[in-house]
Amino acid sequence: VSLTARQLMYSLLSRDPKQRLGAREGANEIKQHPFFRGVNWALVRTM
Repeated sequence: VSLTARQLMYSLLSRDPKQRLGAREGANEIKQHPFFRGVNWALVRTM
């Protein structure tokens, strides 16, 4: 598993819900993570 993927997983699985990725800015915060760089979210929504 790549370093970026591990960082994403750890951020999503933080024990403290307030510290989890997405807790402050919602889904947009998650989408901005480097793991998802290059993902066309508008296209994903149409699938």
